[in-house]
Amino acid sequence: MQIAWKSADDGLEVREANHRMMNLLATLLAMFRRSFSRFDDPRVRSSVAQFESQVLAASVLLQTVSCARTEEEDAEVDVYVESLGRALLRAVLGPANIGSEIYSDGGRLAVEICERLGYVIVELVFNASKYTFAGRKDGVVRIEMLRCGGEWRCTVSDNGVGRSAVGRGTGLKIVDGWSDRCRGA
Repeated sequence: MQIAWKSADDGLEVREANHRMMNLLATLLAMFRRSFSRFDDPRVRSSVAQFESQVLAASVLLQTVSCARTEEEDAEVDVYVESLGRALLRAVLGPANIGSEIYSDGGRLAVEICERLGYVIVELVFNASKYTFAGRKDGVVRIEMLRCGGEWRCTVSDNGVGRSAVGRGTGLKIVDGWSDRCRGA
């Protein structure tokens, strides 16, 4: 899927959604720790540690998507995309034995666009990890962010089996909506 961005409006709703998800993950992790803290079986403890590691990786992914920690109005695109790609590898792709390739041209984009772009990329990578690599061990997801004239073009692709064009799920409808908002007027 390719998406071109020109401008964006206020990204407050993106940061709010991110904050709520971070709180939810922290709450779930605390509940999980309480529920399993009484087990002494080393296999249970090992599984709990692995699960905690994956939840923490998901938390880092959410932090990476959000540029809210910066005082800047714009962000280095290549740094952002590379960081996001590494976080996706740890949280989603690595645990599913899927590789990744990330490339981005240098340049700057508004923080709001980077955040929306981040959520779009995350959704597309989640879809690839869920639907395109069943029974395969050589899966690769590629994220490219290229400058094309006055615009940026983001492509998320994979070497998986693909998915039927029949019906678009909720995630892809959200991707469409965020992509439209990033394009501007």
